[in-house]
Amino acid sequence: MNTNETNYRKIGIVAAIAIAIAAMIIPGAGLASTALADKGSKVSDSGNVVQSIGQSNSISASNSGNRGQASADINTQSNDAANVANVDIHNGGSDGKKSEHHDKGGSVKDSGNVVQSIGQSNSISASNSGNSGQASADFNTQSNSAANIADVNIHNHGGGEIKDSGNVAQVISQSNSITATNTANGGSASADFNTQSNDAANVANVDISNHGGYHGGKIKDSGNVAQIIAQDNSITATNSPPPSLLACLIGINCGSASADFITLNLTAQLISQTLTFTIMAAVKSRIAAM
Repeated sequence: MNTNETNYRKIGIVAAIAIAIAAMIIPGAGLASTALADKGSKVSDSGNVVQSIGQSNSISASNSGNRGQASADINTQSNDAANVANVDIHNGGSDGKKSEHHDKGGSVKDSGNVVQSIGQSNSISASNSGNSGQASADFNTQSNSAANIADVNIHNHGGGEIKDSGNVAQVISQSNSITATNTANGGSASADFNTQSNDAANVANVDISNHGGYHGGKIKDSGNVAQIIAQDNSITATNSPPPSLLACLIGINCGSASADFITLNLTAQLISQTLTFTIMAAVKSRIAAM
């Protein structure tokens, strides 16, 4: 084992300890750090990361008695989550014309792939089914904040190919829902003065380099990035059965529904940077030029 390989292994151990401590003290955080080093053989099915976070909040109030009231007012719901993955793979490979490995030099396959997902939801509901009753879901604040961050570095110095590696998939789904429903005669439903916000970012930095070697290396099906952000905010107030003009005039079955003074905020960022390049050995370049 050479000095560089020893250093990489020390870095991996220290990083693993640091990540374990951070995961215990930071709620809603998925942290992963992988450092791999090999001096000549292939890297296969290694350094892959899968991270998933699910968060949800729910508040509900209901009334079924005449002239009663169900209120889900002045509440705050918030979710904050982050997935962070750092993957660093270095393969020293083999530059010789004759190699004991069947892949003619070190290769990287099915490694350094990252999958990150975050799902967040907030729900507040109030319902009334009693005559002349009331359902209110007013003055509420709902917020979601999420980030997927992936930093992948793959460097192969051996001449073998890099295949199905360094691919990143990031998904964030956020939803907020506030509902007030009245189903009784003379009742009311209100969902007023509410604020909903979603803030999301997918960030991926992928750096893949294949330094070739005597045989020359290629990069295949690697360094691909897929990013998805879905955000939804919903505020509804429903009165059922709906009042007719005649019913209201005579004071029968006259209800109301309101969803006023609403603030909705949506922010989404998709950021990806992929660098892939192959550097052939000088000896092979000269042969090709002849």
